[in-house]
Amino acid sequence: MGSEVRKHSRYISFNQTGTSICLVNDDNCGFKIINADTLDTQYSDPKGSYSQVQLYFESSLVVLVGLGEDIKFSPRELKLFNIETSRMICHLLYSDTITNVQVNKDRMVVSLTNEIYIYNLTNMKLLHIIKNLRKLNGLISVSMGTPYSNLLIYPTYSTRRKRRNSGRKLSNSSGKSTFEPPVTESNLIGGETGVIDDNEDDYDDEDEVMKEGDIIVFDMMLLRPLMVIEAHENGIQCITMNENGSLIATASKLGTIIRIFNTMNGQKIKEFRRGSYRSTIQSMKFSQGNNFLVVISSSNTIHIFELQPYDINMLQESEVNSNISVKETNEQDHIVLDTIPSSTSTSSISKKNKKTSMSRLIKKSSKKLTREANKRFNQLFIGDNIDNKDRIKIITERHFAWCKFQIDKIKERGNSSVIDIDSRPIILNKSQLIQLQNTTNMSNKVPITETADNNSNSNNKNEDECEDDDGDGDKTSLIYLRIKILTSDGNLYTYLLDPINGGECILQSQLYLLH
Repeated sequence: MGSEVRKHSRYISFNQTGTSICLVNDDNCGFKIINADTLDTQYSDPKGSYSQVQLYFESSLVVLVGLGEDIKFSPRELKLFNIETSRMICHLLYSDTITNVQVNKDRMVVSLTNEIYIYNLTNMKLLHIIKNLRKLNGLISVSMGTPYSNLLIYPTYSTRRKRRNSGRKLSNSSGKSTFEPPVTESNLIGGETGVIDDNEDDYDDEDEVMKEGDIIVFDMMLLRPLMVIEAHENGIQCITMNENGSLIATASKLGTIIRIFNTMNGQKIKEFRRGSYRSTIQSMKFSQGNNFLVVISSSNTIHIFELQPYDINMLQESEVNSNISVKETNEQDHIVLDTIPSSTSTSSISKKNKKTSMSRLIKKSSKKLTREANKRFNQLFIGDNIDNKDRIKIITERHFAWCKFQIDKIKERGNSSVIDIDSRPIILNKSQLIQLQNTTNMSNKVPITETADNNSNSNNKNEDECEDDDGDGDKTSLIYLRIKILTSDGNLYTYLLDPINGGECILQSQLYLLH
């Protein structure tokens, strides 16, 4: 068994609800989709070479991108495939390699080397093209998509030029504090800008410096950028959004600092330190209630950061709405879009202001957000009883909980991982915890509480009463959240997080999926 050569997966992903797993075989032998709870195979195709496979929520719609080793599976071609009927719905051909695809309830976003395409998912109509981007590297993230929030974020480079009059404030002459649309379609396409009221004479062209670490927030309903966020001094390595698009998590290429921003005014509300040594952040995920941010790095360590306390009294075992219907009429099934997107834009750009930085333009408009919007966010997320001075002061915090991978000898250097946190809590009693600890042979110190009586009180806040299943008279139980880690060597790890006390997580299971 020790000499067995195990397979590896070229691409791994969870669906949006974390209920299914997509695996692309490393030996160009197709892909398969597995139920994340029961581990039953939902679909398997032993043929084809793919670089990306993504399941749309819990439907039968799958996004496929070829690897390029076979002419039939081009890395420039995207296919929408129905695994239930085994029918191709449509396919799109591009002029460059597809680096990432993100899908929510209303939009599909396709990232190329330096372009982003936004589609209406119901009819696959092309809505917008963001062009002239630099070093995008497939770093895009979208919110789940609601009638009030449908956002896209992506990194951008900005040109910083030293002002001759560096003390001038970035505000409009009228002194109003209202938010105005930063640009229109006729003024802005992607990374280039059009009309701007900044005086070009205030800058020295000789002092132009390219600045990394900025994030653009783009509204996919209005089809325009909303603001730019100065996230890091170094380049961006990983970005993600929560479900409703109100929060953004960013990590730089150093991987030591994780920052949280809100999308209403671009302000930083949290800052976490992962560690002191450089590490590559591979995946980040918000919990459903925005209580935690789970981060996994190339050092095979998981860090769980607490955004707000987990309220055990408000606990409800509710699942993410997965009843998302995908309408597939006969007309849609026969749609074939075999066209190469035009390299020219639908709108002209004023060459007069070509030197103007996109980031600087949007930052001017970001400064004009209303105080009411900021106050509304603070009431919803932070609370209304916090002083303004406390809101401005951001203290760098450490992790709330953590765990270290059980490293196998078969793991290769550069192994990639993705992570998901299950919002459905599980309740374990004392006997179950002891059995779990003995089975996994872990060194974790399981926080087992003793039975409370009239003369003793437990200090563990993660307590509840359950049925006495084993008949020993102990009804004490603990609540845990499951964290799932999927690695490219085919292993699925499940850890248990104590949402009240934190600390080191407990390994519940480790399974190999590429048999």
